[in-house]
Amino acid sequence: INPKNFKILKTQYLELIKDLDKVKVIEPKQVENKKQEKKIEDDVEEEKPKKFTLTEIQERVIKLIQGNGRMKPSDINGFFPDMTPRSIRRELKDLRLRGIVVSNGSGKSTFYEMNSLD
Repeated sequence: INPKNFKILKTQYLELIKDLDKVKVIEPKQVENKKQEKKIEDDVEEEKPKKFTLTEIQERVIKLIQGNGRMKPSDINGFFPDMTPRSIRRELKDLRLRGIVVSNGSGKSTFYEMNSLD
């Protein structure tokens, strides 16, 4: 190491130590209020994963896709005449977000199939 570089590093190090002496460390406040403690505990409980359940419609959609391999949303809509296409899309979106089904394509060429573990 060049002695000139070492001198520069030493100078910068000493300046850094001086700056650190000026820094105040603030300790986090302790929660003293019981109501605040309860709220914190409630927030932690809300973060727990919820039980994994499927709606009846989602179960039927899964069976349809398993039986047909891949399906377009319009084809799935035909099996649920009492439901709006938007409701079916919501159910499919939830299944996709859970990783149960995957969507391929876009627009009218979108189709859904079961998510494989490959």
